[in-house]
Amino acid sequence: MAQITTKTEQWPLERFKPDAEELARHDDPAEIRRLGQDMLERGQLQPVAALENGRFIFGHGRFLGAVDAGIKTLEVRVYPVMDETQFS
Repeated sequence: MAQITTKTEQWPLERFKPDAEELARHDDPAEIRRLGQDMLERGQLQPVAALENGRFIFGHGRFLGAVDAGIKTLEVRVYPVMDETQFS
C-alpha cells in the first residue's frame, strides 16, 4: 500500500469547505463557545485535517469554535485529494 504524504499548514477559515451534515452534529452552542475560548487561552492543541481542495476530513467542532471565538486561521494537516473510496 502506498504511503500518503501530508503537510501541516496554517489556513484561513475561508479556505475550508466544511460538510453541512458534520457541522449540524455540533449543535451545542455552549460546547462550541468552550472550544473557541479554549483555543484562545491555550492555542490549538490538535490540527484539523482537510484535503488539498479544502474538504474537511475531521475538525468541524474546532472550526466552529474558531469561528465563534474570532480566530482567523487554523493549523491543518493537509492530505492529497482522494477518491470517494479512499475518503469514506
